[in-house]
Amino acid sequence: MGYNAVGDIESIDCLEVVDMARPITDRINLDDAIQDYLSGESLYSLSSRYGVNRRGLTLHFQKRGVAIRDRSAGQQLRNAHMTREQRLANTAAAHTAMRGKKFPGKGAGRVNTLGAKLKLAQTRQIRQLSVDPAERQLAEMLMTRGLSVIPQQAVGIYNCDIGAYPVAVEVYGGGWHFYGRHLARAPKRLRYFLDAGWHVLIVVVSDRFPLSPVAADYIATFSEHARSHPSLTREYRMIRGAAELIASGSADDDEVAVIPAIRSSRDSLGRYTTVPG
Repeated sequence: MGYNAVGDIESIDCLEVVDMARPITDRINLDDAIQDYLSGESLYSLSSRYGVNRRGLTLHFQKRGVAIRDRSAGQQLRNAHMTREQRLANTAAAHTAMRGKKFPGKGAGRVNTLGAKLKLAQTRQIRQLSVDPAERQLAEMLMTRGLSVIPQQAVGIYNCDIGAYPVAVEVYGGGWHFYGRHLARAPKRLRYFLDAGWHVLIVVVSDRFPLSPVAADYIATFSEHARSHPSLTREYRMIRGAAELIASGSADDDEVAVIPAIRSSRDSLGRYTTVPG
């Protein structure tokens, strides 16, 4: 008898394609998504809102020539679109999330290090600790020019000498600012202020370059310009007591650093000349 076992027996195990995910471009308007991203919305937010894979969205953006922001650039862009109150609330939320965590290298069982630093910064502002005469003099000059200033302004875990939002003013009244640990920690400190949404202006004061009203005029103008243009990339500048600009940069720079103070030195003929310290 003829019998085709394979042909007469139906398969009971088979795979059936029930549904296939549609391409991202069928589910979203890519042009709108790119515009939202360039306006400051994050890839995480876009992928959640549209219900698509973040990796796939990233690949489509890159194919369209969109530069993908790193975490730092994304935070700076979001800060630029926030009001001062929103930035402070955002910073407070981040600090709250960090409280109670242990920090490796800080000693066994040590907790709340960040919370302690935040509290100390607030205490320094409230009690006006470590305000020297040059800082007090400059603060008074700025108030006569209509600026609302806060000596020892708390900015997260740090204090700037004078807060004239959105400008954090630092008074370098001693050559020690340009040496040792003070110089070493300056880049981290400046970057912190910039990332927190502040411009930074350093005033170098010495016997040779005393504080003058021109410096207060410079700060007042800088502060007014910064308030009028809240989306400006945060800048840092260094001036002498007579408002002579000696260094500048911005939050977009790869490195944020100060330059040594200007000092006097003898040349080969024994004459005094001004040289970078």
